[in-house]
Amino acid sequence: DLTTAAGLYERVANTPPAPGETAAASAAIDDLADFRALVTLLAEGREDDARTHRDALQKRGPNAPLARLGSQLWDQYGMTGQLRGACAQVQPQIASQAGAPLSVLQGLGVSVDAASLCSVP
Repeated sequence: DLTTAAGLYERVANTPPAPGETAAASAAIDDLADFRALVTLLAEGREDDARTHRDALQKRGPNAPLARLGSQLWDQYGMTGQLRGACAQVQPQIASQAGAPLSVLQGLGVSVDAASLCSVP
């Protein structure tokens, strides 16, 4: 259910950090929520809403790993108009570029890995 998933990702992205949450944890959680919202919204064909999440990633830190991957995904999608193809183009960079935030998330108990980050529902 893409609509529900997108709503949940948006909710996470707009939830303030928990008391005692580290800056690295907050950044990883917010970046994951925005990246997955970007993927999910593109899968639904909601490009304007997806752009909002790509922009949020860029605003928080254009050099952050998921922000760079989000921009690459957006650019690839823009060239092909196909999310599966865009994810396939980004997939090889995920393990090398997003290892640190994925490790933080896994340490928090989030089930996410390089193979599932840009999976198309």
